[in-house]
Amino acid sequence: MHQHLRLLAGALATVSVAGVITGCTATHATTAREGTETFVLRTDSAASNPDYAVTASGVFSATGTFPGIGNGQDQSLAKFPDGIFVVTHPVKDEKTTYQSVNSKTCRATFDQKGTFTVAKGTRAYKGITGYGTFTADSAGTLPREHDGKCDASQNAQPVKGSTHTVITAKGSILLPPS
Repeated sequence: MHQHLRLLAGALATVSVAGVITGCTATHATTAREGTETFVLRTDSAASNPDYAVTASGVFSATGTFPGIGNGQDQSLAKFPDGIFVVTHPVKDEKTTYQSVNSKTCRATFDQKGTFTVAKGTRAYKGITGYGTFTADSAGTLPREHDGKCDASQNAQPVKGSTHTVITAKGSILLPPS
């Protein structure tokens, strides 16, 4: 009988440990997260295809990079420490909302707006989906021509160190359970 009690106690202990392990696994699984996400991209590069530093806040918070925004393509890669995802921003849908050149200072400003979607995530962003709108505010100082006027030609390169661009994108994001 004593042997039978030990076997029963051992079996109960095994079932209890299995229950605790199962319970821990269930409580650590993440649930879907959905809501508003804001991405703020910044660069001071005058390159036609610069890398942007990005800060994300909302459904998830992270910092990373967006290489290749502004290259005339419809997709960019968002790179964060916990994974990557693709941002699609159709160039044909982007609209210039403001453009000017101050003739005294040669300071040029350019504002744009458009739409984006997110998908094709890896690791922490696997299954990510979403959409939203963005605004882009850019400024830089144009060089002067020989006659002292601002060189606003298509080939004019901004004065080194004078450019600054901020893109603010806001939208609805869904991250499925991991």
